[in-house]
Amino acid sequence: MKFNDLTQLLEQDESIFQPRKIEDRKTRYIQQIQKQIQDYINNGSKGNLILDSAPIKTLPNNLKVVGNNLYLTFSTIESLPPNLKHVGGNLDLFRSDVASLPEGLMVGGYLDIQWTQITSLPENLEVGDSFNVRGLPIKSLPKGLKVGKNFYASGTQLESLPPDLEVYGTLYITNTPLIKKYSHAEIIQMVPEVNRIAFASQNTAAI
Repeated sequence: MKFNDLTQLLEQDESIFQPRKIEDRKTRYIQQIQKQIQDYINNGSKGNLILDSAPIKTLPNNLKVVGNNLYLTFSTIESLPPNLKHVGGNLDLFRSDVASLPEGLMVGGYLDIQWTQITSLPENLEVGDSFNVRGLPIKSLPKGLKVGKNFYASGTQLESLPPDLEVYGTLYITNTPLIKKYSHAEIIQMVPEVNRIAFASQNTAAI
């Protein structure tokens, strides 16, 4: 094709060399993510579901189980499905927009909710590995909370601990109102099912 012919072609239809609209690309990307989620559910919810930085607000209500890891870090997802009851591996919500956890949730691996909008936890929450709530404005813990390894609650607004709290690793409560309000001995007596309590960075009290 001669240069003049190319010039004439451009004059006739300049749109053929214009990039696709950003809005169209975002829409297609969201559709791909939604298809990925539905395919995952239709295939039996096996393995990992990785949605880091996903630009969607919600997950479908028919997502009831995640076979292994569920990663939502840096996503704009605001809530988890109310029917989601079991995550076989890790549940990572770090810096997501999630504001609450569903009732009766069980997480087989670790649970990280740092830098989220969560201000309270549901009753009977079970975490098989470590649980990280550091820096959140949580003032109290729910009944029936069980943590299989370490529970990182330093820098929270914790004022009390439930007597049935179970932590099989170390409970970290550095820099909380709790340790200003009660003595170390009083805190230890509050939670007989907690293995160890760290009152300071290098100070861990064994029970």
